[in-house]
Amino acid sequence: MNRKILISILFLSNYLLGCVHTGEEIKKQSVFIDWFIGQSNSVGIADTCDLPIGLKTFKSDSVMIMYNGTFSNYEVGVNHIGHIIINKGVDFLSKHGSVISYVYNASQVKEKRYIIKVGGIGRSLFLLDNDYDFNVASKDEGWTAIKSCYDTLKILLPDSVYSYHHTIFWNQWEGDGYKKIRAEKYFTNFKSLHDSITDVFRGEIQLNVIRANSGAKKYGYLRTIQETQDKIGDVFNCAIINTDSFSLGEDLTHYTSKGYIDLGNEEFKYRLTK
Repeated sequence: MNRKILISILFLSNYLLGCVHTGEEIKKQSVFIDWFIGQSNSVGIADTCDLPIGLKTFKSDSVMIMYNGTFSNYEVGVNHIGHIIINKGVDFLSKHGSVISYVYNASQVKEKRYIIKVGGIGRSLFLLDNDYDFNVASKDEGWTAIKSCYDTLKILLPDSVYSYHHTIFWNQWEGDGYKKIRAEKYFTNFKSLHDSITDVFRGEIQLNVIRANSGAKKYGYLRTIQETQDKIGDVFNCAIINTDSFSLGEDLTHYTSKGYIDLGNEEFKYRLTK
């Protein structure tokens, strides 16, 4: 074969291979992943029977939720509970939180989104210990669950193919607001959680904090929590979502069905979009 022709073929081959590689980088598909992480108000404990007719059996055509290790179309009463860390025997398929109205809004405008819901009942998501410290890794059930779901995400939607855009809604304060030592550690523990997320998660990240409702007056350190959450907004450039206009139930902790729906409608305004 003529030497000039051979050189031309090699040059063209390298050029085409470079184009293919570049094309792979450019053609990554954007996926919008919405994380709802926290304690009982993140899980949601309102009865689905109190939902408006159109939401009681709602199924989304465009929004998927991670459930039992896979993504499937979000459907009330089937998979809407997501990943529960601690449930204390509650039938959460008959309960709902804010995610339902969030998903409904996304479905109305036919947005393709992926929901990952990670929640625990009865204690802080940060750690098991009563007077916990986030950095005590052996007790870190919350971060372990979040990391596990992230690892599953990478299997289902490989980051070699997809470009991640994470919207995170952090809704947790109930386990901290009634004890001084917990309230005083809230900022430090949140910083450790924040640093863990930003260190491990790939792609765009928008972290939103659901502010403790001022109606939860039975918590002696509620004001400390609220002030700390406001500080978190300034230090970490997080959006702080005010919840004072959303109705609480008789326990002055958890929202009513309408309160959760209103919260989901508000959360929807803070999502990352194209």
